[in-house]
Amino acid sequence: MGETVRTERRGPVLEIVLSRPDKRNAIDGEMAAELFEAWARLGDDDVRAGVLAADGPAFCAGADLEALETLGPGDGFQLGDPEREAFVSGEEGYLGPTRQPFPPVPVIAAVQGPALAGGLELTCLCDLRVAGEEATFGATNREWGVPLVDGGSQRLPRIVGLGRALELVLTGRVLRAEHAAQIGLVNDLVPEGGERTRAGKIADRITQLPQDALRADRRSVYEGMDRPMADGLEIEARNGQEVVEAEGFEAGPRRFALDE
Repeated sequence: MGETVRTERRGPVLEIVLSRPDKRNAIDGEMAAELFEAWARLGDDDVRAGVLAADGPAFCAGADLEALETLGPGDGFQLGDPEREAFVSGEEGYLGPTRQPFPPVPVIAAVQGPALAGGLELTCLCDLRVAGEEATFGATNREWGVPLVDGGSQRLPRIVGLGRALELVLTGRVLRAEHAAQIGLVNDLVPEGGERTRAGKIADRITQLPQDALRADRRSVYEGMDRPMADGLEIEARNGQEVVEAEGFEAGPRRFALDE
């Protein structure tokens, strides 16, 4: 991988590590490109889960505001109509893979220290979030007139609900990890320094479960969000039926029946 994002394989788990600690892992154009490339490896056939972690005392301070000219698809922020349409409808956002609806496999964020602005948005891109007791979360881009352009306005309400999301988006309020856990933004609160270990254990557990049903159920959750109930039930039925009709499906229920 590149100099600011590295990947580490541990069996079927791919760990992606933000590594620009001297800049609090703030993301410039080079780092965004490296993150997009690393994220694509989650789609490898032998990867079953991922962990997004970071070096240093901060998870991610968002975009590198001192290097804004390096972010995005063009030279500067002014795009012509064809370029703008291609960018806003593509899978690559300012900070990397943030326009993808959901990761190829379950990903757990291991958050230490600040996860602010685009850093908050990156945590919301993940399925689950493990945070150390000193972690903080906030849309601090509000202070600098920078919009949420990496999924925060869409993912955050789906995680914590509309009212709580709007409070964070409109005020730029920063939450400590304990409060973030209380509103459902953090799934697992751990002693400081234990984030990666706990996230890795969750990822390991996911990889050890039968994958076809797990992936179908996860796909149904994401595809059915905010759809009418009837549509969501049809999505679940279609995804589930693919599993029950697949060769070898009966082995799982048979193990249960035999109490194996």
